[in-house]
Amino acid sequence: MPPETQGILPPEYEARPVNLYLADMWAVGMIAFLSLTKKSPFQNFGELFPYMQGSKPFPSNVLLTCRVSEDAQRFIAGFLSPVPETRWTAVGALNDKWIVERHSREPLETRPFLLK
Repeated sequence: MPPETQGILPPEYEARPVNLYLADMWAVGMIAFLSLTKKSPFQNFGELFPYMQGSKPFPSNVLLTCRVSEDAQRFIAGFLSPVPETRWTAVGALNDKWIVERHSREPLETRPFLLK
C-alpha cells in the first residue's frame, strides 16, 4: 500500500472481496479524525491491528486531548468501526445529531440536491 494512503484505506482493503462503500465510510472517519486533531488515530499497524481484533478500544485519547466534543467523537467512531458492516451509512451520518445541530434542522431526505 502506498505510504500516502496508509490509514485512509480501511484495514480490510487487502482482503477480497471488499465492500467499497464501507471502505469509503472508513475514509470519511479518518478524514474527520485528521481534520479535528491533525493526528492519525493509529500511528502504525501495530496500533491498528489490536483495535481491529477487538482487543483495544477506540482511540479517543487523541480526540479528548484536542477537546473534541462527545458528539463528534461518537460521529467519528461510527465511521471507524472495526466491523465494516456496523459503520455509519452516509444518510445515517448526515442525520446524526453532531451534523444536524451545526448545519441544518432539515432532515436529509427533504433537502433538494443541486448541481452547479
